[in-house]
Amino acid sequence: MKEQEIYKNILVKLISQTENKQINDTTDMMTKLIQELQSYRTASHN
Repeated sequence: MKEQEIYKNILVKLISQTENKQINDTTDMMTKLIQELQSYRTASHN
């Protein structure tokens, strides 16, 4: 999967969580973004 696709998928996921009030503020969103990026990075190395 191309890196751009990974970022796009992560952002779509975070936006939907924000709209569903699962993410309440910018700090929470940044934390989730970092977690998602780390999980993709870990998965791609396995």
